[in-house]
Amino acid sequence: MTTHPAYGLTGLTVTATSTTSISATITGTNGGGPYSVVADPNVTNGYKLMDNSTPAQDLGIGFKLSGQMQAGMVINIGTVPLNTVASGENSNLLEMAKLQTRAIVDGKKDGTNSGLQSFQTYYSTTVSYVGNVTNTAQLSSSAMDTTLQQVTTTRSNATGVNLDQEAADLLKYQQAYQASSKVIQIAQDLFSRLLQLGGS
Repeated sequence: MTTHPAYGLTGLTVTATSTTSISATITGTNGGGPYSVVADPNVTNGYKLMDNSTPAQDLGIGFKLSGQMQAGMVINIGTVPLNTVASGENSNLLEMAKLQTRAIVDGKKDGTNSGLQSFQTYYSTTVSYVGNVTNTAQLSSSAMDTTLQQVTTTRSNATGVNLDQEAADLLKYQQAYQASSKVIQIAQDLFSRLLQLGGS
């Protein structure tokens, strides 16, 4: 159908004045607009263009984003006719490379509430966040291990039995008993001798 707005399409500009008020204009052979842009219920973060008829009809033109459209966002989409693309032409590769620093990722998912971020910034922020959380967990684990060791030592000192210490004490008591027995034996011998001397 050569009268359809998508016929000869060379560019598409999408403008959002709010999250629900989004319009689009088409440039090309049958370009025009503005057309209404509504959320596509069948595609996550997907949108589609509707014409200005009553009731509005789906134009069959849609697109998908990494997040939802936000107020103030303007998206320009350009196309290049196939017959003008030279062999080895690298414009698509250059556009892909620009995605590294283009703010298109929803930064709120990493807990920073920073809005849209580039892939590079989002990756760096995520790695830093995960590193901090991991380090905190390791420090907490180390502190808990130290606490466990201290509690275990305290309990052992209060209720435990040290076999080496008990053996040393037993040996000491045995030697003291033997020494006392020797003293008693000597005293008995002296007493017997004194009795014998007195009787004679």
